[in-house]
Amino acid sequence: MQLLEKTISEKLCSTSQEDYVHLQNPSADIQPIPTIPARVEKVDEDGHVGKGEVGIGTNLHQALGVEIGDSIQIIEEETLRPYGEQRFNKLLRTRPAICRVRKSVFPDPEFRVCRLPKSVMKLIGIEEGDQVVLESYWGQTTVRALEMTPDIRHKKYLSWFSNPSRYPVGHDMMDINQPLGTPVDIPDIYIDYDTRAELGFAKGEGTGILHPVRVYRNNRSIALKFLNDLVLPSFALLVSLVLLIGSYFSRNTAILVVILGFVGVIVSLLAITIYRARKAI
Repeated sequence: MQLLEKTISEKLCSTSQEDYVHLQNPSADIQPIPTIPARVEKVDEDGHVGKGEVGIGTNLHQALGVEIGDSIQIIEEETLRPYGEQRFNKLLRTRPAICRVRKSVFPDPEFRVCRLPKSVMKLIGIEEGDQVVLESYWGQTTVRALEMTPDIRHKKYLSWFSNPSRYPVGHDMMDINQPLGTPVDIPDIYIDYDTRAELGFAKGEGTGILHPVRVYRNNRSIALKFLNDLVLPSFALLVSLVLLIGSYFSRNTAILVVILGFVGVIVSLLAITIYRARKAI
């Protein structure tokens, strides 16, 4: 979201550039009120954002169900996000997606998984089975991501066809209007009741159905996955080096070479892991 620097300093007392706030549409017809995290960016006064205005992208328009000229509420985060986590995510890159919550489909309930379209998985830089972080205004949780296959999508369609009131359509309930008149909504994410409860939806009416959530990959899990792929061959190479060096050099020289080789392997593993993680996005 974009704000004038003057607006940030006057209206947001504990928020600065690149901090996170929550945007809320108080006039929405669904409960709980649609609320979504957004990062603050300041813009120049000669830009397209004026005093008392906020600039948001199309995905936030859709997520909140607002149009140009509508009012939204900005809520500052009560606690700052861990600095180390922010730096780690910035190092490995994080590209979040905003998805609309839908009820999970058999056989997913109780298995701590979510279903995402393949396009969303590619956008946030994950493969099927990777861990993703789901974030709402009320909570955060981590689950394993699975692709929304044609078979699962067909099951969902049959469920909607047999009981439309139980599986409402997002752009109808949110009254979303597109510039070209096409009812295109943000992607769906299918999660079970327990996961919605961890996101803080269980106490509210509707248990979070159609509510927007922020989805991004779990970079710690991704880093461990890449390291796991490289550790065995790297240390096999190191052992081979030790055996080779031991027969040609003195003991002290061999120990020094092994230490340098070990450090080199660790540095190489970290460098390759960072490169692969950043390249995936």
